[in-house]
Amino acid sequence: MNNSVAIVVEWENVLLCEKDRCLRMLAEIKDQINELKEVSLKDNFFGTFSFPLKVYFVFDELAVAREVVEQQVGSVIKDGPLLRLFFCPARNKRYYELKNLGGKMAEAATIVFLDSDVIPQPHWLQNLLTAFRDPKVEVVGGNAFIEPVNLYAKAFALGWFFPLKAKEACLEPARHFFANNVAFKKEIFLRFPFPEELRSTRGSCSRLAKILNDRHIGFYKNFGAQVSHPAPNGVFHFFVRGLAEGRDQMMPLILEYRRKAWILKQVFCRFFRNLSKSFVCVYRQRKEVNLGLPAVPLAIFILWIYYTMYFFGEILTFVAPARMAKIWQI
Repeated sequence: MNNSVAIVVEWENVLLCEKDRCLRMLAEIKDQINELKEVSLKDNFFGTFSFPLKVYFVFDELAVAREVVEQQVGSVIKDGPLLRLFFCPARNKRYYELKNLGGKMAEAATIVFLDSDVIPQPHWLQNLLTAFRDPKVEVVGGNAFIEPVNLYAKAFALGWFFPLKAKEACLEPARHFFANNVAFKKEIFLRFPFPEELRSTRGSCSRLAKILNDRHIGFYKNFGAQVSHPAPNGVFHFFVRGLAEGRDQMMPLILEYRRKAWILKQVFCRFFRNLSKSFVCVYRQRKEVNLGLPAVPLAIFILWIYYTMYFFGEILTFVAPARMAKIWQI
């Protein structure tokens, strides 16, 4: 138990992305557990980890049948001497609730959370666990980036909330992390699970990061533990994700502040700030994703449409928060 590792994979995001992404993710899990075993024979630190590693797949059985999850997972990885698979159905559970359920069920000293729509990059698992060499490290996040495979993805790689792919593998204290790629010592996670807020979709990791920093938990980021994340998948997801992100941004303001004029001022300031940031980031950093100068206006236009939907999501939430809390849970 003391040297064991579990990987918890939520099976919700995969329903919104291309099927081949989850298959590539599963293949990477298998390969990197194999790599970890090879490294453990040469490295005393990794030699302390016990095998098999446990992989928990947590899903809402009202959204996807257990047989479907088992079939997709089983087409790539199976139980063996290096890993064991566990399928954990739930009912009426969403993204963070699935993560919390999996984290509590995982029988391991170190819990790694991985999303079903991200693809680990080479040495991701090894680099994530390497951070725990330092006894001060209790939580470590990785680097998530948008894979710039086409113009659409390049626009989001430059102008969305994910940073660009890190160029250097370094470990440093963190103020923020993404829930798609993070590891906890289990005793820390049991004390500080993801806050479950039913009024929003994707704000919990920011609130947890603040809690960890306020409590002086050893919270770090390893830029060598990288995963690629997809841009919003398709027209429907593009528009709804923008609306939902605006809702998630607005909801805490409504709950914490009473001055409506001040809230509206923040909304309009953020809208124009997002538009200007999109222009600046695309123009200045276009070479980082190999975006040609003629494509810059179109990339900016894509981001401006997205942040316009973000703005509408905030306004609609300001007008009808109770209604907005019930829709677009993506």
